[in-house]
Amino acid sequence: MKIALCTSLLLVSFLPIWGHYSFAERRSFHEREEEKEVEDSFTEKGICKRTTTFKYSAETEITKGNLMTTLSKLGKDYDLSFEVKPTKFLPNQWTSVLHFTIGGKYGKYGDRAPGIWFRKSPQTSTHSLHICSPINGNVNYCRDSEQFPPNQWIKVKISQTMISAGVYEYVIKINDNILHQTTNSKPESFDNVKVYASNPWNIPQPAYIRNWEVTGEGCTKTLFEASAQTEITKNKQLTTLQNFGKVYEVSFEVYPKQSNTEWGNVIHFSAKGDHANYGDLPFGSFQHLRTMQQCVNFIFAVQLILKRTIV
Repeated sequence: MKIALCTSLLLVSFLPIWGHYSFAERRSFHEREEEKEVEDSFTEKGICKRTTTFKYSAETEITKGNLMTTLSKLGKDYDLSFEVKPTKFLPNQWTSVLHFTIGGKYGKYGDRAPGIWFRKSPQTSTHSLHICSPINGNVNYCRDSEQFPPNQWIKVKISQTMISAGVYEYVIKINDNILHQTTNSKPESFDNVKVYASNPWNIPQPAYIRNWEVTGEGCTKTLFEASAQTEITKNKQLTTLQNFGKVYEVSFEVYPKQSNTEWGNVIHFSAKGDHANYGDLPFGSFQHLRTMQQCVNFIFAVQLILKRTIV
């Protein structure tokens, strides 16, 4: 058995369909009663598996100008999480909790990437968190949380995740509830980012912080995964991928039941047709009596997995 690999819709011997459809709308499988099994077995996933850039679990008192670390790079795709427990609130003061910066307090894109304070307020019984990030060209895109009393732990998570080419989703969660989300069409990567708890410019928030984690480098996303053993049949479309990036990974297992004297298609990713257009063969696999070859001249930022496909 020899398999030739010649490199964006996912087909197992199929013709592509333009656009994005839910599984309920796909009717390309031979028997209607197979649909439930297919829906259970084949899923598109949007889970971003990031690597940890910085992690610090110990409970730490916030002090002025406390430089916790310097990140060599904070990419466009990141995830920041921590818990903070304010012990008291100072009236009429902006108090710094956490500040990621390329160097300054304010003014440049990346000076608050993000910056987190408790908001200035005349009262001392409750205060709200004030969270600022560089979003859509705004160096100081800020949102406020609900009011919190002192002496309770508050869980904060700020993330930015790629949702399409050049566009990222920015999300703030407080205690696992979404406070705010928006798209960021002008994301940036920042080098040599200083991480303060608190910053050197504002009054530090009387508080403790714990369970820091910053992730982001090496982010990959599983777009499609199929683990069920499936027989290959002509023109069987498994899914349509909305976006297939420049960096990708494809893996699957195939068990041929017999050899062919002709080209026998196993799997075919296609942007439009068989082979005439750029993208018609970003990846194709065929069984034939010849040596293995690869026709991939570029590396594609998402991970795609197909497992145990049976011929």
